Amino acid sequence: MLLTATLLVGLCSTLVQCAPKTNVKYPPPPSPDQKALTARYIVHRADWCTLTTISTNAELSGLAFSVPTSVSDGTVTNSTGIPYMYHATLTYIMKDIAINNKITLSFSEALFGLKQCIPGLTSDAEWPWCARVTMLGKAILLTDPKEIAVAQAALFSRHPGMASWHEHHEFKFLKLDIINILIIDTFGGWTEIPLDEYLKANP
Repeated sequence: MLLTATLLVGLCSTLVQCAPKTNVKYPPPPSPDQKALTARYIVHRADWCTLTTISTNAELSGLAFSVPTSVSDGTVTNSTGIPYMYHATLTYIMKDIAINNKITLSFSEALFGLKQCIPGLTSDAEWPWCARVTMLGKAILLTDPKEIAVAQAALFSRHPGMASWHEHHEFKFLKLDIINILIIDTFGGWTEIPLDEYLKANP
C-alpha cells in the first residue's frame, strides 16, 4: 500500500561531512511522538539534503542518481514545509527531471551535529534516534512570478551566494510537490506522515 503510486529511489542519510550553520539559533528537536512536527523541524532547519532522480544519461540510464542540493522551505522565521531548490538547466538533475520528474529528497538530523548522530557506541547517523526524513514527489519547475518570489526569498535569504548564479548557467527555481513523507526517529522502523498533518505542524 505504501508508496504504490510513487517511485522510491535511492536514499541517503550519510550527511555528516558538512558542518551546520552556527549563526542561527534553533529550538531543540521535538519529541519522537511528534512525528509531523519533527519532520517539519528537520526540513525547515536543513540547509541542504540529498536529491535523487532516475538518470536519463545514456551511460547511467535507469539508475538512481543522487546529488547534494541546497534547499530551503522558507526564511529562518517562516517555514512553509515546501522544499524549494535552485538548479542550472544544463545539469544532469534538470535533464532527468525534464523527462521523469519523480524525485526523492532525504534529510537527516546528522546535519545539525546532534549528539545522537555522532558515531559512538549508542549514537550514529544511522542510529534510530538520529531522525531521518524522506520525501517523495514530483519536482515542479516554477513559472508563476508570485511563487518564484516566494522561492527566491526562501533560498536567497539562507544561501546568499545564489543571487549571482543565474547569469552564468540559467538557474531555475523548483519545488517538491510532495506525495509521500516518511520518518524514522526512534526504534520500530519508518512511519508515513499524512501530508495534511505535516503541513499543519508549525516548527
